[in-house]
Amino acid sequence: MLLVVKDLVKHYVSGGFLSKKEVVRAVEGVSFTLDRGETLGLVGESGSGKTTVGKTVLRLVEPTSGRILFEDRDITSIRDMRPLRKEMQIVYQDPMSSMNPRMRIADIVGRPLQIHGLVSSRRERDDRVRELLERVGLSREHLYRYPHEFSGGQRQRIAIARALASEPKFVVLDEPTSALDVSVQAQILRLLKSLQEERGLAYLFISHDLAVVRNISHRVAVMYAGKLVELASVEEIFGEPLHPYTNGLLASVLEPSPEASAPEEVLPGEPPDPRKPPRGCRFHPRCPIADERCREEEPELREIRPGHWVACHKV
Repeated sequence: MLLVVKDLVKHYVSGGFLSKKEVVRAVEGVSFTLDRGETLGLVGESGSGKTTVGKTVLRLVEPTSGRILFEDRDITSIRDMRPLRKEMQIVYQDPMSSMNPRMRIADIVGRPLQIHGLVSSRRERDDRVRELLERVGLSREHLYRYPHEFSGGQRQRIAIARALASEPKFVVLDEPTSALDVSVQAQILRLLKSLQEERGLAYLFISHDLAVVRNISHRVAVMYAGKLVELASVEEIFGEPLHPYTNGLLASVLEPSPEASAPEEVLPGEPPDPRKPPRGCRFHPRCPIADERCREEEPELREIRPGHWVACHKV
């Protein structure tokens, strides 16, 4: 197993000198595993904690508690993460926000090569960057251009090339296609799949687009209000979902047809305030089948059948 996450918790403290301090419970007890060459899709509404999980697993933000094991090594509290950075990379939703607009592409993509000592000269760096750009569908003529000279899809290809520069084993993909046109999304997804097959990469694919998740994932984890509520293969999640929230998400997907009517409101209300989550099951205020037990007792994520985990008293 490449990555094992156990009972991951991330809390933030809001408020300041003149206001009452409150705990924002962004992630609460999340556990999952990820194998080499596997894609785990992480889905849920905005504010469910998906991006926080991705950043915390990479130690870009520090976990409050829990354990993160990478290749059987506990990295939860390692002080110097630099040697591991080359093994673990991230691609953000908006590549422009993670690129220095004053740097040329040769420097942006080549920076990881220099930081991790993978090249010994500028010429070698440029040769490696050229190879990476060509692999993601760009050309050598793009080497000395600036980020603003590219389209959104091209910038995302550059971000992918930069993530691949250090030859990682694990990549967090944080909404990598959500800002792109549908045709460009398909191109980027094909590229990601091809790179995975070629290099044996493991992906944590964070998205709210269920169609994209279905296309690229092997397994899917569903998050609600900081907790995992269902985890199973992509076939089971989309073919036989068990949690009411997962059913609601799938029922909310618009049909790609001008004749299709808009779906009824299957998930009424809003997700809870992470500073004041409800007692019991966090989904119970919006759940159509909740009972008194759901309001009082928080369900555990348990294995209903091999590989299919659900946190619901009714299943």
